[in-house]
Amino acid sequence: MASKAGKATSGGKKSTATKNGASGRDKAASEGSGVLLIAGGILAAAYLFFSATGYLGEMLGKALFGLIGIISYALPVILIAVGVIYIRGATNDRLNGSGWYLLLSILALVTLLSTARNSLIEGMEYMPYVNDALYIGQNAHLGGGFVGAILSYPLLKLGGPTLAYILSIALLIVCMIKITGFSLRDFSEQFTGKVLAAIENTRERDAENALERESRDERPLFTLTLDEEQPKLSGKGKKAALPEAVVAPSAKARSKRGETFLEPEIDLFEKPQKGGKLKNSPAKDADLKAFGEQTGEFVTKNGEKAKSRKPERVSPDIWDDVDFEPQDDVPLVVGRNSAPIPKPVVQLPDPTPLFGANTIKPAKAASMEGMPARQPGAKQKPIEKPATGAPDKKKTQPEVILGDGKYHAPSIELLNKPGAKKDDETDTPEEKARILIDTLASFRIGATVTNIAVGPALTRIEIQPAPGTRISRITALQNDITMALAAPRLRMEAPIPGKNAIGIEIPNKGSTLVVLRDILESKEFRNSASPVTMAFGREASGKIIVADLTRMPHMLIAGATGSGKSVCINDIIVSMVYKSSPQDVRFILIDPKMVEMVMYGSLPHLLIPVVTDPKKAAGAMRWAVKEMTDRYKTFSEQNARNLDRFNERANPEDKLPRIVIIIDELADLMMVAPDEVEDSIRRIAQLGRAAGIHLILATQRPDATVITGLIKANIPSRAAFAVSSATNSRIILDMGGAEKLLGHGDMLFHPDGSAKPTRLQCAFVSDEEVERIVAHFRESAARPTFSDQILEDVSSLEKSGATGGVFGEGKQEDDLLGEAVRVVFEHGQASTSMIQRRLRVGYARASRLIDIMEQKGYISGFNGSKAREVLIKRAQLEELFGDGTPLADPPVQEREPNPMSHFYRDDD
Repeated sequence: MASKAGKATSGGKKSTATKNGASGRDKAASEGSGVLLIAGGILAAAYLFFSATGYLGEMLGKALFGLIGIISYALPVILIAVGVIYIRGATNDRLNGSGWYLLLSILALVTLLSTARNSLIEGMEYMPYVNDALYIGQNAHLGGGFVGAILSYPLLKLGGPTLAYILSIALLIVCMIKITGFSLRDFSEQFTGKVLAAIENTRERDAENALERESRDERPLFTLTLDEEQPKLSGKGKKAALPEAVVAPSAKARSKRGETFLEPEIDLFEKPQKGGKLKNSPAKDADLKAFGEQTGEFVTKNGEKAKSRKPERVSPDIWDDVDFEPQDDVPLVVGRNSAPIPKPVVQLPDPTPLFGANTIKPAKAASMEGMPARQPGAKQKPIEKPATGAPDKKKTQPEVILGDGKYHAPSIELLNKPGAKKDDETDTPEEKARILIDTLASFRIGATVTNIAVGPALTRIEIQPAPGTRISRITALQNDITMALAAPRLRMEAPIPGKNAIGIEIPNKGSTLVVLRDILESKEFRNSASPVTMAFGREASGKIIVADLTRMPHMLIAGATGSGKSVCINDIIVSMVYKSSPQDVRFILIDPKMVEMVMYGSLPHLLIPVVTDPKKAAGAMRWAVKEMTDRYKTFSEQNARNLDRFNERANPEDKLPRIVIIIDELADLMMVAPDEVEDSIRRIAQLGRAAGIHLILATQRPDATVITGLIKANIPSRAAFAVSSATNSRIILDMGGAEKLLGHGDMLFHPDGSAKPTRLQCAFVSDEEVERIVAHFRESAARPTFSDQILEDVSSLEKSGATGGVFGEGKQEDDLLGEAVRVVFEHGQASTSMIQRRLRVGYARASRLIDIMEQKGYISGFNGSKAREVLIKRAQLEELFGDGTPLADPPVQEREPNPMSHFYRDDD
C-alpha cells in the first residue's frame, strides 16, 4: 500500500511538472511572437515614414500600399500593438484572442475604405475593379487596396453600397468591443443613471429655491418716496402705514429705475404659464388672488385692474421719433404693498410707408401682350393666355403714340409654340455613362459619374477622376472616347468652372427644337428690367439663357454659313421688340448682303431705313459717332454720368432711347471702307456704353483681316457658332472649341466677365414668324417715322467723309491751316517737325494741323518714318486759300540713283 501511495505521489508530481513545462513553453513562444511583431512594426515604420533606402524597402512599401491601401500608414502601430497583446496574453486570458479580432477589424476597415473610394461598379468586371484598386493603392496611396477590393466587390454586387457599408461598420464595431472589452449595456446604464441623477438634483434645487422665496416674502418691506417725507417709525417694532396696494414691483423693475434693494424680488413681468399661473410665483392663496390666478393681471383691493408695467414692443427703426413724457409727481415706491407706478406715455409717430406714392415710377412700356412691364419692388405676374374672344387692346396691349398711328406690342401668339420632344436615342444617358467609365477603366483611369444633364441637342456627363489622375490623361483620350460612344464629335470641358469635375458633351441622335416663344415666356426673360434684354436659348442642363446688352455692352457674333448666326440676330431683334417700345430702343440695321434684314423695313423701332449700301453704312456709322459726342455734351450740361441718369432727370419728351447698331456682315464693310468703319467701331465700342449706343457685329469670315486686334480689344463679349478650323475659333473666343460645334444653332456664348464660354442651343425663329410680327405693325399703322435731319446728316457725312469729331469737337478748322498748307506745298512734303519750325507752334498743334490736312485729303497718310506726300494741287490751293500772294513751285522730287547701277553696262 505504501508503495502504491508513493507511486501515486510521484505520478502527480510528474504531471504537474509536465503542465508547468508546457505553460512555460507557451509563454516563451507567445513572448517571442510578440517581440518579432514589435520588431516588424519598427521596421515597417522605418520604411514607410522615414524613407529608408534600399530595394527591399521600396518593394515592401509598394506591396503594402497595393495590398491594403492607406491602412499601410497605420500598420507599424498595429504590429506593435499586436506584439504587446501577445506578450501580455501569456498572463492575461482576456487578451488571448485579441489578435484575431484586430485582424478582422483591419479587413472590415479596408472593405469600408474600398467601398467609399469607388462604389460604382455598374458594367465593371471583377478583375478590372481589383486591378484599379491595386493601382490606386500603389500610386496614390488611397482606398483599401487589393484586399479591400476583393472583399468589397462581392458585397457591392450583391447588395450595393448600403450592404457593404452596414456589414463593414457592424464588423468593425464588434471587433472593437471584443478587443477593448467595452460593453454597450454598461455604457447605456451609466449614461441613463447620470441623466436621472442630474434631473433629480435639478428638482431638489428648484424646491429649495421655492421655499427660500416663500420665506423671503414674509419679511416686511420699508417705503421710500421722492416727493413726500418718509414715514417715521413710532416705537420699537412698529411699522409705518403703507399705501393701499397689493403687489410690489419686481427686483428687475426696481433695478431699472435705480432703486436700492437688498434681496432680489419676484419677476412679475413674465408671461403666465399654462393654467394661468405665473412662473416662480408664491403658492399662497392671498397672493394668488392678488396676482390674478386665471389671467395674471394686477388687481387692486377695489377690484379695479391696474395697467401692466411691461413695456410694449416698438419697432426699433422708429425709436428716434418717440417722445417720452415723464411724470414727476409719481412717487417711486419700494415695497410689497406699494401702489403700482403708471407706465410712461409713449407717443408714436404716424406710420410712414417705406415707399412713397411718387417713389415708384411707371415702366416705360410693356414688353408684350399678357406680359406687363416690370416695376421696382413689384412681383412679376405669370403670362396669361389671351381669351378666346376678341381681346381688349386697351387693357392687354400698351399704346405708344408713334407717327400717325399708335404702337401696340405684338402678341405672343404670333410665335410658334414648342413642339413635341424627339426621342430617337438608342442609348440611354446611363448607358452612355457606363460606356464612358468602361473606356476610361480600360486605360487604367478611375473615375466616377457625378451628374448627367440631357439637353436639347447634347448630353453632358460630368465625371470626377480618381485622386492622383492628371486631367491631361483624360483629355488625351478624346478620340478613343468618341469612337467608343460612336459619336460624330465630342467636346470636353476640363475642368468645369467652379466644380472639381470634367464635362464631356456628347451629341444626341435626335435634337429637340428650342423655339423663341419658349424663351420669351420664361420668368428669366419677363423678370429682366433692361429694355435691351436678348433671348438666346437653353443650356445642356435645360437652363434658359438671356443676357442684358447694357452689361456687355457690345457683342461679336461669328460663324460659318448655315451655322445659325442669322437666326441668332433675328432672336435678338425680336426679343427687343417684345421687350421695349420705340421710345426705349431704336435700331440701325446694316445689311450689306441685302437679303437678311430687309424684312424689318416696316419695324417702328428703326431709326433710319435698313442700310444695304456699304458706303451709306459708313456714313451711318459716322452719324452714330457724331450722335454719341452730342449726347456726351448734353450729359455734361445736365451733370449726368450716363443715359439712365439723364432720362431720370429729363422731361418725358426729352428722354433719349438706346440705339442698337446691328451689322450682319462686317466683312463687306471692311472691304469697302476698312479704315473709316474700323475707326467708327473703335470709338463707339470705347465710349458708347454710357451714351446708350450698342454694337452687335456679325460675320461669317472670322479671320484677322475682318476681326482686327482693335475690334477684339474693344468688344469682349463673343458668341461663336460652328467654324471650320481651330484658328477661326481662337480669333473669336481666344480659345479653341468652336470647330467642334454641331451647327444648326449650337453655339458657345462667352459674355464679358465669364471665365469660360457656355455651350447652348440657340432658339429658333422662322422667317414666317418674323413676317407675322412685321405685318402686325404694318396693319396697326405704327410705321416707322424717320427724321429728315438724321437722314440729311447721314447723307452729308457719307459725301464729305468727315468723322464728326475724330480730330476735335465742333469746327474742324485751325487759324493756321492756310499757312500750313502753303508751307507743305512749297516744300513738297509734310511733317510735324517742319510745321513746328516754320510756324513756330507746339507739337500738339502741329500734329493737329497734320491730321486735319490728312483728313481733308491735302496730304497722304502716315507712312512710317518717311515724310508725307503733298496731294493738293495749285489750283485747289489758290481757290481755297488764295489771297493774291504768288506761290512757289514745289521742288521736283528727283529719283534717287540706283547704287548698283555702276555694276551693269548700258547694253545689259
